[in-house]
Amino acid sequence: NFVTVSGDHTACLWDVSESSPKRVLTFSHHTRSVKTAVFRPTEPSVFATGARDGHILVWDIRANNHPAVILKPDNCLMS
Repeated sequence: NFVTVSGDHTACLWDVSESSPKRVLTFSHHTRSVKTAVFRPTEPSVFATGARDGHILVWDIRANNHPAVILKPDNCLMS
């Protein structure tokens, strides 16, 4: 599996176990463009996304498209 992020405020989980990638889930709780995603190395069902809305959302793909944790860091620098 891998995750893509988009300017439409979403992240998508893809299944690549077959010859053609298939979108499995769409995560849509950000309010601005999503810029990054990273999986937790020790737990492949958990990943985080960061967006222009200043939020970091932590997702567990076993919980469908509801963020497990919502972080809004203070004094963050966006580039």
